This record gives sequence, structure tokens and C-alpha cells, in this order.
Amino acid sequence: FYVKYMDNKTRSILRKFSECVDNFQESFNTLVRLFQNAGNIEQRLPFLKDENNYKNLGNETDLQQMVLAKQVTALENVKNRILNSVSDLETIVNQEERLFVDFSASVSSVSSGGVSSMDKVTTLLPESTTLASLVEAI
Repeated sequence: FYVKYMDNKTRSILRKFSECVDNFQESFNTLVRLFQNAGNIEQRLPFLKDENNYKNLGNETDLQQMVLAKQVTALENVKNRILNSVSDLETIVNQEERLFVDFSASVSSVSSGGVSSMDKVTTLLPESTTLASLVEAI
């Protein structure tokens, strides 16, 4: 509804912000899954450390060490992916902050000697209009 009253710059900023929100959600969901994976590995470790679980397999010590080593390696890999996901989230938040500054500047800009198109828009919008509702409108 509000999109038709916005200038192209503001519309572009909100579209980019919407993309950032989608990217954040995707990265956050990935991070949650990685923490779940790490938790699952951690829960298995006590069972895998118990020598009684390997008694009937023969050469149990070597097998136990191999399985534990694989699980520790998997846990390290998950930890590294968690760190990468956190870094991705930080990058996305920084982009969102820049876009918010750009959006604020575009909304408050007034062309010299006249009323800008955004001033016309802000007079058409209810006071309760939020950035989130504008992004949703796109």
C-alpha cells in the first residue's frame, strides 16, 4: 500500500533491508541447527567413552579411540561453522544498520526550496507506521 508513495531510493533501501532480514533469518536458523548438532555430539560422548559398549566387538580400544576421534573432529568442524555463522550474522547486522541510516536520511531529506516526495509520503502515512510495516508492504 505505502510502496506506491515512496521514491525509488527509499523503495530500494527497503527492498535491500528486506533481503537482509531474510538472510539474517536463514543464517540464524543455520546457527540454531549447528548448536543442535553440537549438543547431539556432546550427548553421545559419554556413551562413546564407556568401554563396556565395545566389549563384544573385539579390538575395542582401537575402535573406541577411532570413534571418539571422529566425534571430536566432527565437534571441531561444527564449532568452526558456528564461528562462521556468527561472523555472517555480524556482517548482516552491519548492513542493516547502514541501510537504516540511509533510510532515515532518505525519509528526513527535504529538497531545497520545496517539499520532497518523501515529505509528501510521510504526511500520507499514519504516525504509527514503522519501518517493519513498510518492509512488509514490499
